[in-house]
Amino acid sequence: MSTFILSLNEHHPAPVNLDRLQMWSDWLSKNAISPTWITTTLDPTFGLERSIDILWLGIMLPQLSVQNPQTPTWMSNVEHLAGLYKQGIDLLAPQTIREMDVADLNALFPDLMIDHDIKIVQDLLLTYKAYIKMRKKDGHPAGDLQHSDWTDRWTNKWTQRFNEPPFHFYDLFPSITTLLNKSHRPTPYTPQHITPTAMQALWSSGVLDSAMDTESATDSMVEDLCNAAKVTVDRLHIDTNLSKGDIILRLHGFFETKRVSGRYILRPWLWGHSPCLVFSD
Repeated sequence: MSTFILSLNEHHPAPVNLDRLQMWSDWLSKNAISPTWITTTLDPTFGLERSIDILWLGIMLPQLSVQNPQTPTWMSNVEHLAGLYKQGIDLLAPQTIREMDVADLNALFPDLMIDHDIKIVQDLLLTYKAYIKMRKKDGHPAGDLQHSDWTDRWTNKWTQRFNEPPFHFYDLFPSITTLLNKSHRPTPYTPQHITPTAMQALWSSGVLDSAMDTESATDSMVEDLCNAAKVTVDRLHIDTNLSKGDIILRLHGFFETKRVSGRYILRPWLWGHSPCLVFSD
C-alpha cells in the first residue's frame, strides 16, 4: 500500500458521521493534550541519539514480542528494545552485531524466535547492519532534528536508503515532537501526512464508519478510510481553528490515554506492520 494515500494534500469528498465530528470538535477544543508515551518508555539517560536508534529500529524490525490488539507493532517493538537497553544491552554496538548468534537472538527476542526460522535471523542481522550503514553514510537521524524541516529530511533519508517509507513511519513524528519539546528544543510540527495512530483514534470513535463499504476489497477499504480520515481532519481544522499538527498531536494523546486506560474503547489496531527488510545498495 503506497504511503501516497496518507498525504494531507490529497483527498476527495467523503461522508463522515456529523454527530461524531461535533464530538471531536468539542473534545479537541477542550483538551490540549500531547503524546506522552515516548517520554515514559525511553529512559532519559539514553540520550537523544540512542532514543532515535530505538525508534527507527522499532519501525524497521518485524514484530518482536506478543502484543495486545490495541497496540501498534512499532510501539511494542520500541517498548521491547527500550527494555533491553535498560538492562545494559547495547544492540547497536559493533561487537554486539559481530558476535550475535542464534542463542543470543533467542534470549533477546524469544517470542520472535519461537519457530527457529533461519530467515528471521538473517532479516534481523540485515536490518541492524543496514541501519548502521545508513548512519555511517548519511549521518545519524538525530542530527536532522536541529533543522525545522527535519520531517522532510527523515523522509528523504529513508527514501534514498530504503525506498518508500513504510505506512507507519509517520507515526514517529508526533513522538519525536514530544521528545524535542521535553528537551527544550521545540520545533513546529507541520505534518504533510496523516498518521495511522490519528486515523485509528478517529476510526475507533465511529466517525469514519459511514465511509466504509464492507463489500470492498481490502485495499479499497483502507484507501476509503484514509481519505475519510483526512476529510475529517480538514473539517476539524476548520471547525476548531486548530492547526492540523495540533489536531494530530491531540489525537495521538487521546490514543495513548485510551490504550492504557483499561477500558476497551479502542478498536483493534487496523493498520498492520510492514518492516523494511529489502535494502537498496
